Amino acid sequence: MSGKISKRLSKFEELFPDALDIMKRMLSAGHPITYSFNEVGKELPEPVGSEFKNTFNLLNYGYDIRLAMMQMVERNPTVSMFAFSSAVLLQKETGGDLAENLDKVAKVLRARFKLQRKIKTLSAESKMSAWVLMLAPFAIFIMLSVISPGYLDPLYSDPRGHRLLIYGGIGLFIGSLWIRKIINFEV
Repeated sequence: MSGKISKRLSKFEELFPDALDIMKRMLSAGHPITYSFNEVGKELPEPVGSEFKNTFNLLNYGYDIRLAMMQMVERNPTVSMFAFSSAVLLQKETGGDLAENLDKVAKVLRARFKLQRKIKTLSAESKMSAWVLMLAPFAIFIMLSVISPGYLDPLYSDPRGHRLLIYGGIGLFIGSLWIRKIINFEV
């Protein structure tokens, strides 16, 4: 279930700047924000389209924009959605050009998404190196077992060999956690 949710939210984040562009065009043409929600709901596929259509329906039935936006944020707790809701609610309270603000938010979100993809690409090399480092001791162990089986007998018969195997396993485990921490990071 968690995988489906994260996949849906990542798809939402990917399509969200397009939704902001549609809203910006609608607002620049002089349409109210309610109709821009409807237009996004019509033009974009799942999951963005249905979310905006749902919010349009809430606004059409008399919901306050603050309440409708908070429900939208609750259903889609992403950085993009927080930025969008903040821009809309701030504009409602203080005034200003919402179309321009949405344009800026869309540009920032696109840049963020581009950076995430670049980091993912660059970290793939590090992940491959980590796999090689983690599997190398096992490959060497297997090669030594095939080439010279007597060479590894002290690891099985001597208590010091048992300790070395245990320490090696613990070291590999700690090393794998450390490498994972170095490689994985969020934007």
